[in-house]
This record gives sequence, structure tokens and C-alpha cells, in this order.
Amino acid sequence: MQEEIERVLGAPGPVVCEVLLAPEQNFHPRVASEKKPDGRIISKPLEDMYPFLPRDEFADNMILEPLQED
Repeated sequence: MQEEIERVLGAPGPVVCEVLLAPEQNFHPRVASEKKPDGRIISKPLEDMYPFLPRDEFADNMILEPLQED
């Protein structure tokens, strides 16, 4: 597989690669929504991806103030 990857990366111009994965493969981080205790579903912004960081750690990593969730 390493040789194939090197061949594709070294090819001149665009290349189409088909990557086959197991159906149960998880992808992290990923965009996700959050269900609130009252049943509402909140779409999270791109900077707040799953798995969600503890809120204090998330805030410490932000340059701008995060949006306030209702």
C-alpha cells in the first residue's frame, strides 16, 4: 500500500483515489449536533467538533469569543 500511496502522491496532475473502509469505521473529529436536555437539537459550529472538549478547555483554545448557545 505504501508504494501505491507514493505513486499517487508523485503523479503529475489530478488523481482520483477510491478508498474502501469498513462500514463501522468512525471518523473523528467530525461535525455533530448536540441534543439539549429540553429536547432541542443544536448544530455546532465547525470549531466545536465531536468529540466535544470540556467547555473550559474549548474556551481556552478559542481566539474569539464562542457564540452563546441558548
